[in-house]
Amino acid sequence: MLDGLDDVTWAPGTEEVPDLLRAIADGSRGLDPWWDLDDLLTSHEHIAAQMRPTLPTTVLPYLVDLASRATDSMRATLLEAVAELWETDTSESMADLDPAWGAAWSAQIPRLLEFLDDPDVAVRRRALLALSETATPTDARRVLAGLRTHWESESDPLTKVDAALAIGRLSEFESSDPVHAWLGAQLEDEDLAARYGAAAVLARWDPDDVRAQDVLAGAVRSGDLPYWERATWLRDDRRSAAEWVTDAPGRLASRVERCLQRLADADVDIRNRAVAEAALLIATWRSPQETLLPAVATHMSDPSSEARAYAIHVVAACGPASAPFADRVAELMTDDTPASAHDDQTIGDLAVWALARIGDHRCVDELRAQVQGAREGFDVWSSAGGHPRFYRLDMPAMHQVLGPLRELVPELLPAVRERIRASEDYQWHREMAQTLAAWGADGAAAVPELVDLLAMDAAGWAAHALGGMGAAATDAAPALRRFGRGPAWTERLRTSRQVEYARGRLSLPSPERRPHFEADNRMQAAWAYARITGDTDVAVRVLSEGLEDASARPAVRLLATLGPLDSTTPPDGLLTRVRDLIQDGDDWDRIDAAHVLWRLTGDPEVAVARMVETLRPLRRAYFEPPMRLAVEYAGELGTAAADAAPALRALLDLDRRLGPAGGWQSIEDDLDIRRRAEAALARVTGR
Repeated sequence: MLDGLDDVTWAPGTEEVPDLLRAIADGSRGLDPWWDLDDLLTSHEHIAAQMRPTLPTTVLPYLVDLASRATDSMRATLLEAVAELWETDTSESMADLDPAWGAAWSAQIPRLLEFLDDPDVAVRRRALLALSETATPTDARRVLAGLRTHWESESDPLTKVDAALAIGRLSEFESSDPVHAWLGAQLEDEDLAARYGAAAVLARWDPDDVRAQDVLAGAVRSGDLPYWERATWLRDDRRSAAEWVTDAPGRLASRVERCLQRLADADVDIRNRAVAEAALLIATWRSPQETLLPAVATHMSDPSSEARAYAIHVVAACGPASAPFADRVAELMTDDTPASAHDDQTIGDLAVWALARIGDHRCVDELRAQVQGAREGFDVWSSAGGHPRFYRLDMPAMHQVLGPLRELVPELLPAVRERIRASEDYQWHREMAQTLAAWGADGAAAVPELVDLLAMDAAGWAAHALGGMGAAATDAAPALRRFGRGPAWTERLRTSRQVEYARGRLSLPSPERRPHFEADNRMQAAWAYARITGDTDVAVRVLSEGLEDASARPAVRLLATLGPLDSTTPPDGLLTRVRDLIQDGDDWDRIDAAHVLWRLTGDPEVAVARMVETLRPLRRAYFEPPMRLAVEYAGELGTAAADAAPALRALLDLDRRLGPAGGWQSIEDDLDIRRRAEAALARVTGR
């Protein structure tokens, strides 16, 4: 046990790990060493990106080793810790932070599968939890095979449901047709746990699956739902089965009708709940908008501030469809009633946002004042809309408000340029750069300000905005070339970060993470230079080097969006690395890498197959973020991607909103993906 422990070079701050592991093994100090180790493992989630990203990789085999020899209760605890090693509390996964993590996890899969036969049900459930975190296609196939083998022998009902949900989750990495058929067969099983587990997965994939709905409805009628929802993946979604039943075909219309009745109720509490329910229906489905939006809009003048806030928020979320209500919206711009008890924004702020979403010029003066810093308003943090089963009054960040307003750029651009020049705040520099990236060539007058940002902490954001302007940002090309090649710009950037840090505006990356940060900025600069000048040689070389980094995602995404590469000679090893990502990358990397392969070789076969596979889960009426890329890339391939046409038509036919989040962002994601799908369908069909 614990072989080789003394041969490991432990990162600063983790030197006590070997002694803690040994103390857990011999049990002489009870649970104390475990709690000390747990503190270290928990803290790695918050500091792995900066201090010790290799700790989970190093400790993983020892935790599995200990679990295989521990007592029942300790085995379950240690396996739960194994699952939690995947958590990083950053935007990067463990595979991004430590290139050795994937191989380390893969090596432990056979040992983790053995725990599925453990006599202790708690151990089996924790093993399922850990195995479900598997994140590469090759490993997922191995785990799926093990779960299917274990399925028949599992005697605990809740663990069987967990196993079904784990199977559904891991099937995302492969064509899910065989798993779909297998789960469909389980709906006829005599074992109630097998039926419920299969139904839980199938209903998530396709809310209109009548057979799955019948099983779930039976659980509701029998009163068994609270028991089944003790399954691990249903605990945080306690209304799931009931909502799947009420969302079944034919029930949506009756929900809309009841909501209309409650919207007209004299009781303020009933009206408040009805406006919130209408908001959720509009954010979940497309069809209720035509009926409910006008009814909701009347509540912008409701005596209840809660009803007014929800009403104006929904009007804003629906964007151009709310144009008939613009005059009533404008009347609310001076309403300083708090929109929510939890935020500083007012109903007046919501009205400004609604006018911006509609594209009404009456929002300009207020937005200009906020950009200039004359008054508070929209934040610098992006809103994702919240959980899809709730509608919250989340507010967008400033760039999310300004970005779509390309027709109002002449009136807003001077204020954006002034804010960049006047501010020393990284967050505002980032917001303004993201805004200019959305405006593209229309914001080219701000090229001088963006060039200045190349020497500051928002350099990567500035470079991306410049690249998005294309030839309109020609004046920035010399600066981008120097940034990508010479040490002078990197040193200026470091100096700027030190100044920002001293002023308390920025947290510096650790020395270990600084090269990664600087490499990302260098890749952005090389990409931008190529987009502006058409010279892709330097960018391809720099981005090829980035594919060898701990995280290939920034590099492969930039390669995929670089433009035509047919005249470029690929550096040695680039095609091999791209094909490796297509085989073993995650969903994002695989669709990007397939597109890069087409760009480099001119052969669309792999790219089209990857697009069709990425769009396959649309049958579940659930939009997964990589689908946005698949739709966009299909349009770029044109008629060569004709095989993607059925999936694009299926997407456009869906009534359910297409977005991973809820609230206003669900509506915006839906509008955006449908615009892209319509354009892509026209191109792939040659119309």
